[in-house]
Amino acid sequence: MSIPVNPTSIYKLLAPLFITPVSTAPLVSAKNLPQFSPQEGTSFDKSVAFWLCSAIASAYNFQDKNLIPLNIDPDTLSPLYQDSSASLPSVTSVSKILNTKSGTSNAVIGFVAPIEASDNVNRVVLSLRGTTTLSDFIADLNYQLTPVAFSKNPLVKAHTGVYQAYTKELSSNKPSLQAQIATALQKTLTNETTSELYITGHSLGAALATLATLDLALQYPNVSIILYHFASPRVGNDKFADLFNTLSNKRAGTLTSFRVVNSEDLITTLALPYIPGQANNYEHTNDGWSFSLNLDSLLTNHAIKTYTKYMAP
Repeated sequence: MSIPVNPTSIYKLLAPLFITPVSTAPLVSAKNLPQFSPQEGTSFDKSVAFWLCSAIASAYNFQDKNLIPLNIDPDTLSPLYQDSSASLPSVTSVSKILNTKSGTSNAVIGFVAPIEASDNVNRVVLSLRGTTTLSDFIADLNYQLTPVAFSKNPLVKAHTGVYQAYTKELSSNKPSLQAQIATALQKTLTNETTSELYITGHSLGAALATLATLDLALQYPNVSIILYHFASPRVGNDKFADLFNTLSNKRAGTLTSFRVVNSEDLITTLALPYIPGQANNYEHTNDGWSFSLNLDSLLTNHAIKTYTKYMAP
């Protein structure tokens, strides 16, 4: 006799291990906010990483309040907020809010926005948050591998929960995250050599950002794509990693990827490389860019504020 599993009960029990909570810190007047500086070359740039951490913090906070954390105090880890009518530094406007289904409501999972530039480069940022809702958590637990249709190779497989969160239509009148990203980029990005697309995400958002990067790299061969993803779990099997890495090598200089890892962050070791009963093994993309910052808590070591603390100038 099988015992029915209540996902909500599991969520309440395990959520503190996986979820980055939305901060309830009071409004703080923010000064000397981080300005965007473009990626130069293919070396890791902490200033770019720091700005993108702030973009991820914005994605976390769009859902529940009319505030955006523009920065995080590196000493106290307290968010510095400003009204969301004012955008991130160097972002002229948020052109598209992306949504994912959360029970019977919709939860903001990220945004696409143009980045202000003094040169003639058309720059756009795609930012995706991590797990905050029950539907996110259920996606995290669905770790079986499934073929990635847009790869055109049935041997290339990804985490089923992440893949469905990216590709599945949300309802009859709400398109998939993949389709929403495509629509937003059509409005803000041109497939030209003078365009740059910055993609970033944390935790589940990092996994989604990896899928989106592979997808968009195949669609935008002339756009320079820069991916900084933080605290990412493994996204797919060895064939997925091979395709991602091979494409990065072929597009050296126009597809730059940094998988940023806190060595004290347990979530980056999931899904396990070998899962009994599965024919394929999970494998990380590229080698990763790592640092070590232990704040004595599984949740804190994984939180975006910890990654921001390390990247802060």
